[in-house]
Amino acid sequence: MALAALSGEERKQLVASVGTHSRERYLSPVEVARLFEKAIRGGDSLADCAAAVQLEGTSWVGRFLHLLKLTPDVQHTVDWGKSGSTLSFTSAVELARLEDPEDQRAAVKAILEHGFSSPEVRQLVQARTRTKKTIEECVASVLKMRPQVDVRQVFIGAVLDQDIREQLRGLTQRRRDEIFKGIVANACPGVSVSGRLGPDRFNLVGGADFGSFLRSEKNKLEKEINRQLGSLVIS
Repeated sequence: MALAALSGEERKQLVASVGTHSRERYLSPVEVARLFEKAIRGGDSLADCAAAVQLEGTSWVGRFLHLLKLTPDVQHTVDWGKSGSTLSFTSAVELARLEDPEDQRAAVKAILEHGFSSPEVRQLVQARTRTKKTIEECVASVLKMRPQVDVRQVFIGAVLDQDIREQLRGLTQRRRDEIFKGIVANACPGVSVSGRLGPDRFNLVGGADFGSFLRSEKNKLEKEINRQLGSLVIS
Protein backbone atom coordinates (compact mmCIF):
# COMPACT_ATOMS: atom_id res chain seq x y z
CA MET A 1 0.00 0.00 0.00
CA ALA A 2 1.30 3.45 -0.89
CA LEU A 3 2.19 5.69 2.06
CA ALA A 4 2.38 2.59 4.28
CA ALA A 5 4.91 4.30 6.55
CA LEU A 6 2.33 6.94 7.48
CA SER A 7 -0.41 6.58 10.05
CA GLY A 8 -4.03 6.69 8.92
CA GLU A 9 -4.39 10.22 10.25
CA GLU A 10 -1.22 11.35 8.47
CA ARG A 11 -2.46 9.92 5.17
CA LYS A 12 -5.82 11.62 5.64
CA GLN A 13 -4.24 15.00 6.36
CA LEU A 14 -1.78 14.67 3.48
CA VAL A 15 -4.48 13.88 0.92
CA ALA A 16 -6.66 16.72 2.26
CA SER A 17 -3.78 19.22 2.01
CA VAL A 18 -2.41 18.49 -1.47
CA GLY A 19 -4.11 19.02 -4.80
CA THR A 20 -6.87 21.19 -3.37
CA HIS A 21 -7.63 24.90 -3.52
CA SER A 22 -9.34 24.84 -0.16
CA ARG A 23 -8.25 27.58 2.22
CA GLU A 24 -8.60 25.16 5.12
CA ARG A 25 -5.68 22.82 4.61
CA TYR A 26 -4.59 20.64 7.49
CA LEU A 27 -0.86 20.93 6.78
CA SER A 28 1.63 23.55 5.68
CA PRO A 29 3.79 22.86 2.59
CA VAL A 30 6.77 21.97 4.80
CA GLU A 31 4.65 19.53 6.81
CA VAL A 32 3.57 17.93 3.54
CA ALA A 33 7.22 17.67 2.54
CA ARG A 34 8.08 15.92 5.82
CA LEU A 35 5.35 13.33 5.28
CA PHE A 36 6.52 12.69 1.71
CA GLU A 37 10.05 12.26 3.08
CA LYS A 38 8.77 9.83 5.72
CA ALA A 39 6.90 7.83 3.06
CA ILE A 40 9.98 7.64 0.83
CA ARG A 41 12.15 6.50 3.73
CA GLY A 42 9.52 3.81 4.29
CA GLY A 43 10.01 2.51 0.76
CA ASP A 44 7.67 4.53 -1.45
CA SER A 45 8.91 6.11 -4.67
CA LEU A 46 8.21 9.63 -5.85
CA ALA A 47 5.66 8.14 -8.25
CA ASP A 48 3.94 6.28 -5.39
CA CYS A 49 3.64 9.51 -3.42
CA ALA A 50 2.30 11.44 -6.40
CA ALA A 51 -0.31 8.78 -7.20
CA ALA A 52 -1.46 8.57 -3.59
CA VAL A 53 -2.39 12.26 -3.51
CA GLN A 54 -3.52 12.41 -7.16
CA LEU A 55 -0.70 14.61 -8.43
CA GLU A 56 0.24 14.27 -12.09
CA GLY A 57 3.87 13.21 -12.37
CA THR A 58 6.59 13.44 -9.73
CA SER A 59 7.75 17.03 -10.20
CA TRP A 60 5.40 18.42 -7.55
CA VAL A 61 6.58 15.89 -4.99
CA GLY A 62 10.13 16.96 -5.80
CA ARG A 63 9.23 20.59 -5.20
CA PHE A 64 7.80 19.79 -1.81
CA LEU A 65 10.92 17.85 -0.85
CA HIS A 66 13.05 20.78 -2.01
CA LEU A 67 11.54 22.86 0.82
CA LEU A 68 13.43 20.70 3.31
CA LYS A 69 16.62 22.38 2.11
CA LEU A 70 15.47 25.51 3.90
CA THR A 71 17.12 26.03 7.25
CA PRO A 72 14.70 24.88 9.97
CA ASP A 73 14.31 28.30 11.57
CA VAL A 74 12.71 29.79 8.43
CA GLN A 75 10.54 26.81 7.45
CA HIS A 76 7.62 28.07 9.53
CA THR A 77 7.32 31.12 7.24
CA VAL A 78 6.26 28.95 4.27
CA ASP A 79 2.54 28.86 3.47
CA TRP A 80 0.42 27.94 0.46
CA GLY A 81 0.01 31.56 -0.54
CA LYS A 82 1.68 34.84 0.21
CA SER A 83 0.48 36.92 3.15
CA GLY A 84 1.98 39.66 5.25
CA SER A 85 3.92 37.27 7.44
CA THR A 86 4.45 34.29 5.14
CA LEU A 87 6.21 33.21 1.94
CA SER A 88 4.24 31.54 -0.81
CA PHE A 89 5.04 27.95 -1.77
CA THR A 90 6.51 29.11 -5.10
CA SER A 91 8.74 31.72 -3.44
CA ALA A 92 9.94 29.21 -0.86
CA VAL A 93 10.93 26.67 -3.53
CA GLU A 94 13.01 29.40 -5.18
CA LEU A 95 14.53 30.45 -1.87
CA ALA A 96 15.62 26.89 -1.11
CA ARG A 97 18.12 27.18 -3.97
CA LEU A 98 20.25 29.37 -1.69
CA GLU A 99 22.64 27.03 0.09
CA ASP A 100 23.82 29.35 2.86
CA PRO A 101 21.42 29.44 5.87
CA GLU A 102 22.46 33.02 6.60
CA ASP A 103 21.51 34.01 3.04
CA GLN A 104 18.14 32.31 3.52
CA ARG A 105 17.49 34.16 6.79
CA ALA A 106 18.47 37.53 5.32
CA ALA A 107 16.38 36.87 2.21
CA VAL A 108 13.28 35.95 4.25
CA LYS A 109 13.54 39.19 6.22
CA ALA A 110 13.85 41.20 2.98
CA ILE A 111 10.97 39.33 1.32
CA LEU A 112 8.70 40.09 4.28
CA GLU A 113 9.85 43.71 4.58
CA HIS A 114 9.31 44.50 0.92
CA GLY A 115 6.55 42.05 0.03
CA PHE A 116 8.56 40.43 -2.77
CA SER A 117 6.53 38.58 -5.39
CA SER A 118 7.57 35.14 -6.61
CA PRO A 119 9.27 36.60 -9.74
CA GLU A 120 11.17 39.04 -7.53
CA VAL A 121 12.30 36.20 -5.27
CA ARG A 122 13.51 34.37 -8.37
CA GLN A 123 15.46 37.46 -9.43
CA LEU A 124 16.99 37.73 -5.98
CA VAL A 125 18.09 34.09 -5.91
CA GLN A 126 19.47 34.24 -9.45
CA ALA A 127 21.49 37.36 -8.62
CA ARG A 128 22.93 35.70 -5.52
CA THR A 129 23.80 32.40 -7.22
CA ARG A 130 25.17 33.88 -10.46
CA THR A 131 27.16 36.84 -9.16
CA LYS A 132 29.53 37.69 -6.33
CA LYS A 133 27.11 40.22 -4.86
CA THR A 134 26.08 39.93 -1.23
CA ILE A 135 22.48 39.11 -0.42
CA GLU A 136 21.97 42.76 0.62
CA GLU A 137 23.28 43.97 -2.74
CA CYS A 138 21.00 41.51 -4.51
CA VAL A 139 17.99 42.79 -2.58
CA ALA A 140 18.91 46.35 -3.53
CA SER A 141 19.21 45.41 -7.21
CA VAL A 142 15.70 43.88 -7.19
CA LEU A 143 14.27 46.96 -5.49
CA LYS A 144 15.81 49.24 -8.12
CA MET A 145 13.51 47.65 -10.69
CA ARG A 146 10.41 48.76 -8.78
CA PRO A 147 8.66 52.05 -9.56
CA GLN A 148 7.93 52.45 -5.85
CA VAL A 149 9.47 50.84 -2.79
CA ASP A 150 7.15 50.05 0.11
CA VAL A 151 8.71 48.90 3.36
CA ARG A 152 6.95 47.01 6.12
CA GLN A 153 8.21 46.59 9.66
CA VAL A 154 9.52 43.12 10.49
CA PHE A 155 10.39 41.77 13.94
CA ILE A 156 12.04 38.36 14.26
CA GLY A 157 12.37 36.84 17.70
CA ALA A 158 13.51 33.57 19.26
CA VAL A 159 11.66 31.03 21.39
CA LEU A 160 13.99 31.03 24.37
CA ASP A 161 12.92 28.02 26.45
CA GLN A 162 14.05 24.61 25.18
CA ASP A 163 11.08 22.78 26.74
CA ILE A 164 8.66 25.12 24.97
CA ARG A 165 10.54 24.60 21.70
CA GLU A 166 10.04 20.86 22.04
CA GLN A 167 6.34 21.28 22.73
CA LEU A 168 5.92 23.60 19.73
CA ARG A 169 7.79 21.14 17.54
CA GLY A 170 5.09 18.57 18.31
CA LEU A 171 2.29 20.87 17.08
CA THR A 172 1.14 21.45 13.51
CA GLN A 173 1.77 24.85 11.97
CA ARG A 174 -1.97 25.39 11.98
CA ARG A 175 -2.13 24.89 15.76
CA ARG A 176 0.92 27.08 16.37
CA ASP A 177 -0.73 29.86 14.35
CA GLU A 178 -3.90 29.57 16.43
CA ILE A 179 -1.88 29.93 19.64
CA PHE A 180 0.20 32.80 18.27
CA LYS A 181 -2.75 34.84 17.06
CA GLY A 182 -4.00 35.37 20.60
CA ILE A 183 -0.52 36.04 21.93
CA VAL A 184 0.14 38.71 19.31
CA ALA A 185 -3.17 40.43 20.06
CA ASN A 186 -2.22 40.62 23.74
CA ALA A 187 1.41 41.59 23.18
CA CYS A 188 0.64 44.26 20.55
CA PRO A 189 -2.74 45.71 21.61
CA GLY A 190 -4.43 47.92 19.05
CA VAL A 191 -1.68 47.37 16.48
CA SER A 192 -2.26 45.99 12.97
CA VAL A 193 0.25 43.14 12.77
CA SER A 194 0.36 39.54 11.57
CA GLY A 195 2.68 36.81 12.72
CA ARG A 196 3.94 33.30 12.25
CA LEU A 197 5.24 30.98 14.97
CA GLY A 198 7.80 28.24 14.46
CA PRO A 199 9.34 25.91 17.04
CA ASP A 200 12.48 28.05 17.36
CA ARG A 201 11.60 31.47 16.00
CA PHE A 202 8.68 33.75 15.31
CA ASN A 203 8.15 36.72 13.04
CA LEU A 204 5.82 39.71 13.16
CA VAL A 205 5.06 41.99 10.21
CA GLY A 206 3.15 45.25 10.23
CA GLY A 207 2.93 48.78 8.92
CA ALA A 208 3.53 52.24 10.31
CA ASP A 209 1.65 51.66 13.57
CA PHE A 210 3.70 48.55 14.23
CA GLY A 211 6.84 50.59 13.53
CA SER A 212 5.78 53.12 16.16
CA PHE A 213 5.04 50.29 18.59
CA LEU A 214 8.48 48.77 18.02
CA ARG A 215 10.23 52.04 18.71
CA SER A 216 8.84 52.02 22.24
CA GLU A 217 8.42 48.31 22.98
CA LYS A 218 11.02 46.47 20.87
CA ASN A 219 13.28 45.55 23.78
CA LYS A 220 10.33 44.11 25.72
CA LEU A 221 8.48 42.35 22.92
CA GLU A 222 10.49 39.13 22.67
CA LYS A 223 10.41 38.66 26.44
CA GLU A 224 6.64 39.28 26.61
CA ILE A 225 5.85 36.85 23.80
CA ASN A 226 8.00 34.19 25.46
CA ARG A 227 6.23 34.79 28.77
CA GLN A 228 2.84 34.27 27.15
CA LEU A 229 4.07 31.24 25.21
CA GLY A 230 5.14 29.67 28.47
CA SER A 231 1.79 30.12 30.15
CA LEU A 232 -0.24 28.98 27.12
CA VAL A 233 1.82 26.07 25.79
CA ILE A 234 2.76 24.53 29.12
CA SER A 235 -0.84 24.69 30.34
